[in-house]
Amino acid sequence: MTKQQTVAIVGGGVAGLGAALGLMDHGFAGRVVLIESETELGQRGSRRAAGALRRAGRADAEAELAERAFAHWRALEKRFSVDVGIRQGGVLLVGSSAEHVADLREKHARAGRGGGATRLLEREEIRGLMPWIRHDVELGLLSPEDGQVDPALATQQVAKLVRSHGRVEIRSGAAVTGIEQRAGRWRLALAGGEPIESDWLILAAGAAAPRILESAGLTLPVMSAKVVTLRSAPVEPRFAQFFQDWDAQLFLRQNVRGELQFGCLGQDLIRVDDGVSDREAALVLEAFRHSLPGLGEPRVVDSWAGIIDESRDRLPIIGSIDGADRLLVAAGWSGHGFLLGPYVGDLIARQVMTGEPDPILMPFALARFSYSPSTSNVDA
Repeated sequence: MTKQQTVAIVGGGVAGLGAALGLMDHGFAGRVVLIESETELGQRGSRRAAGALRRAGRADAEAELAERAFAHWRALEKRFSVDVGIRQGGVLLVGSSAEHVADLREKHARAGRGGGATRLLEREEIRGLMPWIRHDVELGLLSPEDGQVDPALATQQVAKLVRSHGRVEIRSGAAVTGIEQRAGRWRLALAGGEPIESDWLILAAGAAAPRILESAGLTLPVMSAKVVTLRSAPVEPRFAQFFQDWDAQLFLRQNVRGELQFGCLGQDLIRVDDGVSDREAALVLEAFRHSLPGLGEPRVVDSWAGIIDESRDRLPIIGSIDGADRLLVAAGWSGHGFLLGPYVGDLIARQVMTGEPDPILMPFALARFSYSPSTSNVDA
């Protein structure tokens, strides 16, 4: 690869940042342009993620990728200048309905096939870990070696590593309005700015990826979903697990300051934007009260919403698209992108430099789809 070549990366979340960092770390000598539609990198998705780092019980196709991605985060952590809250305090999933209990047992079976260590917990064992949980909980799945991270801090630190190389051009506040390929090169139209031309295009734009691809006549089977999160003042008691109640559609973690960050994704949260309405905040609080009545009423001090991109089989879409040379997509994360993104970005960077995809990415090719409708069902 010659020095004259340019790689354009659309999306400043952890996947796009991971690709930019990978190009720098692996010695790419050309030009790298990172384009982010918001004023801050990772503002819409990565900074607003739930924060789970869960490997155990992943789909068989995703299990090894999740293990490698977790190791990649731990390696990045050694390069960070601040503590980003990576804690291996475990991930606890609970459910009561017959469907959710069956799903928990299936995740436990997957873990036994190589997807990480897990343990099924009966009601009293769950209450031993979280005595404030609802009385009708039926079954839990604990992955004690998994954990959580502070998404905002971690995104900032990955961005800092990218900037430390001094060679990545960062265009923030620059929305891509269209792409087209001319004579083997990509041309990216930017709202309110001069277009960018590149030899390679890495599209890691989350929920915006389908719209951008449509401008080039390309289709990506990805839907958008909204996740509303509330943050409380610090509370006691302290607990280490990242928690998810499937019946209540609630996720919860306690950060290093003792604050609760909790939220949910459900059919009532239908406005796919990054604002939080009073009704949406009330729905999250209702889910919290139902799931964890013994914790009392949290004093909410902040709220935000993030947009996630869901694929139809809840696995990411990674790799090339037929009919589009030198275009690599990383999208459809389905709530798993914060764990996987930096490592997948690194693998994509290697593919740009070598021309060959890593075999671990083959199950995530776009070609696997039959383009049939699907419904939302995302877990952290």
